[in-house]
Amino acid sequence: MKKILFPTDFSPLSLNAFKYALHFAKSSNAEIIILHVYDLPIVTVTTIDAPIYLNEMVEEIDLSFLENFKSKITILKDEGEKIQYDSKKIRSLFIKGNLINTILNTIKKEEINFVVMGTSGASGIKEWVFGSTTATIMESTSAIVLGIPENVRFMPIRQIAFATNFTKQSRKALKKVIKLAKIFDAKISCIYVKTKKSKINYLTIASWKMFFKKEAIDYYILKNNAVENTIIHFINHNDVNMLAVLKTKHAFLNGLFHKNLPKKLAYHLKAPLLTLHSN
Repeated sequence: MKKILFPTDFSPLSLNAFKYALHFAKSSNAEIIILHVYDLPIVTVTTIDAPIYLNEMVEEIDLSFLENFKSKITILKDEGEKIQYDSKKIRSLFIKGNLINTILNTIKKEEINFVVMGTSGASGIKEWVFGSTTATIMESTSAIVLGIPENVRFMPIRQIAFATNFTKQSRKALKKVIKLAKIFDAKISCIYVKTKKSKINYLTIASWKMFFKKEAIDYYILKNNAVENTIIHFINHNDVNMLAVLKTKHAFLNGLFHKNLPKKLAYHLKAPLLTLHSN
């Protein structure tokens, strides 16, 4: 983890998400890149001298955004100093354009492998982290993305729950979780929700335990047909500080990203969500 991208709209809730970015950066000696994407408001033109006045107006708006950006960056750097994180490792990007495209382009250009996101900056509304912007980034990049729900306040990472279906892809993802856990000296709980349609047998699970026998991992087999509710209940009642999931097109956890579930998760999930790809 060399670089951590932190896209932000500078809302009060984003400051809480930034604490997670700082925590990860300090623990892994990584650089933080703060990204603020803005777009100009729609301007109605009615005068004959519109081109001249419009250019002046655009320049003034740009300068206004820039001054606000500088002041907000100072606040974030002050947060870093509170935990003795070197502010020289904080870099900022101020870009005009489309939010999602700019985030994805920055991930590619800067070779980012870890993203921390709070609220969406697309509309200025305090949307929850699993709103359209963050969900799109999670699905569109191979980088690890940590989403912070608006009702979650920063807590040190002491226990990570990894939701699994015991596939080869899930095994690769767990290796990434193990690396993160070692950074924070955190425990890992592997949870599998066994439904009536589940085809995973106990020999497969035993094979997993043997493969990871040298790691400090606890395994929980939870029998229930309501996968998402069962996971949420486990997270909220076992002092879990992070839920890690593998994002694949056919993963049994795809329901977590269904367009009708964000509000439900926002109200009930009490831990950040870490999404990984198996590549």
